[in-house]
Amino acid sequence: MNGFASVIGAVLTTILAMALGFGVVLVLALVVYGVAVLALRGLLRVVPAAAPDGGAEVPVPGALTGVARGASAAPVPGGG
Repeated sequence: MNGFASVIGAVLTTILAMALGFGVVLVLALVVYGVAVLALRGLLRVVPAAAPDGGAEVPVPGALTGVARGASAAPVPGGG
């Protein structure tokens, strides 16, 4: 898809520049890039999800690290 857009964009830009002028194509490109930036900002916006019970989530010890609370993350010598 990206390759297709690159080829079509290069050909279309050349044709538009010859027909309308380089300045018009430059302004059109700035508008297209501005729309792309706004769309990307909308896609990257993170909306926090509400907890089902309406309360705050409580982290579970070891949920992200895989190490339970009070356990050592380092291997115990001779602990097999």
